[in-house]
Amino acid sequence: MRTGIFFDIDGTLRDANTFYLPETTMGALQKLREKGYFLAIATGRIMYEISDDVRDLIDWDAFVCSNGQAIYTQKRELFSVRYFSKELVNQCIEVSRKAGMPLYLTTEAGPPFITDRSNETIKGACSYFKMEVPPCKPYENETILSMMAFGKSDEDFVEFENMDEIELLHGHHHFADVVLRGFSKHKGIETVMQHFNLKEYIAFGDSLNDYEMLKNADISVAMGESHPDLITIVDYHTNKVSEDGVMRACEHLKLIG
Repeated sequence: MRTGIFFDIDGTLRDANTFYLPETTMGALQKLREKGYFLAIATGRIMYEISDDVRDLIDWDAFVCSNGQAIYTQKRELFSVRYFSKELVNQCIEVSRKAGMPLYLTTEAGPPFITDRSNETIKGACSYFKMEVPPCKPYENETILSMMAFGKSDEDFVEFENMDEIELLHGHHHFADVVLRGFSKHKGIETVMQHFNLKEYIAFGDSLNDYEMLKNADISVAMGESHPDLITIVDYHTNKVSEDGVMRACEHLKLIG
C-alpha cells in the first residue's frame, strides 16, 4: 500500500502573490515520484481553474477539487462528485442579496460568474489570485459545483452560518468558500484513499480551508506564510514557497534524499 501526498496550490506549490513556481518544487515532486509516492492536488478550485503550469508539474495521480466535492483521476476523469441542489443555490443567492454581497458560482466546465455587482472584496480577491472579476449574470438553473461569498465584513456571513446544509471555509479579505456540510479537502482525501487503497497521507497547505486536511494527516506541513491557526496543529512549519519550502520540508521529513 502506498502513501499519498496531497498539495494545496496557492501559497503551497506556488507563490500566491506572484504565481512563482520554484524549480526546487518541481525537483522535489520528481524525487517523490521516483520514491513511489502517490501525488495529488487538494484544492478549493474546480478543475477548470487549475492552470496548466500546475496541472503539468507532474503526472498527478488524482485531483481533489472544490474542497472535496469533486474528485478526478490521473486522466482528469471525474469519478466522485456532489453538486449543490438548485434549491440550495437559490437559497444562497437570496441570503447573499440580503447581505449585499456577490456570490461566485462555477459549473464543472466553467467559466465562473457572479450573481450581483462586484464589490471591493471580490476585486481584491481576484487581484490576489491574478484572476479577472467574473461577469455578473442571473442564475439560470445551471448545475453548480462550487460557490464563494464575498462580504465587506465578517458580519455579512452570519445568515450563511445559520444555514443547515452548508458550511463556510473562510479565506483572506472577507471571502469564504461555501461547501456542502460535511465536505472538506480531508473528506475528499478519504475518498481517494479508499478508491486507490492508500495506507496513510501527508499534506501540505497554508490556508484555513486546509485545516481539516492538515489536522487529520499522518504528517502535516504548513507553509511559511500559513494562517496562524494552522501552525499550531501541524507537525512541521517550513519556509515560504519562494524560499524552497516544499523541498526543505521533504528533506527535513526524509521523504527524499
